Amino acid sequence: MEGKIIINTRPLASEDRITEALEELGLNVLLMPLTEILPLTIPDQTQNDIFLEKKYTWLIFTSQNGVNSFFDCLLAKRWTQTLPFHTAVFGERTAETLLAKGWKPDLVNRGNSAIQLIPDLLSLLSFDDKVLLVLGDLAPHTLLEKLKEKVVVDRINAYATLATAKVDESILKRVARGEYDLVLFTSPSGVRSFAKLAKDTSPIDLKTLKAVSLGRSTTEALLSESIVPRVEAFPSGKEGLVSKLKEYFNADNF
Repeated sequence: MEGKIIINTRPLASEDRITEALEELGLNVLLMPLTEILPLTIPDQTQNDIFLEKKYTWLIFTSQNGVNSFFDCLLAKRWTQTLPFHTAVFGERTAETLLAKGWKPDLVNRGNSAIQLIPDLLSLLSFDDKVLLVLGDLAPHTLLEKLKEKVVVDRINAYATLATAKVDESILKRVARGEYDLVLFTSPSGVRSFAKLAKDTSPIDLKTLKAVSLGRSTTEALLSESIVPRVEAFPSGKEGLVSKLKEYFNADNF
């Protein structure tokens, strides 16, 4: 595993635990972010509904980007000293991010897809509860549709995911030449961005791409582009990724 090249396509972050974990395995990590996160403003009326009118009994977060964008927008507000709602989160990293903001989640799901929140959450909800989903602009409506079968549900987009304005051409050429061991994808939007680049500008055969997926939704996006991942993290996230990469490289799959 020492010195093997893995290309990380996730957005740049000040605290990049995934890159750190990959480097600890002895992998040579090349950063090629394909998307960037843009926090969105939460309208005053929505803030009033949440904190003054106490319209919602549960808020649901499926990513650390959602937590950061939501609470960073509200930190200057007087009403964030206490939360007039319960919180449910998908993923350990999302839970850690909420804790870092000063609040402990009431429900944490550590599955491989955000949809796995549903059974745990439905068991806690009453028919008179009202739920607010805090998501990114590209997230599907699956959670909303499932929860609507039992309770009133609204959605806000706390951040937007945009294609990176400029991608490292030298790394793209490296992929085209096959001079790499794996390409890591951490979101469906990253997959779509890479596929567009490959089809529009680079001589990359998607069907032969040696890809790694961070979770089920990313795997489904890869398959939709005819890319069969060599590795899928299970459970979704850093720990599952590290475990599966160890299995992959120890099995001499390269």
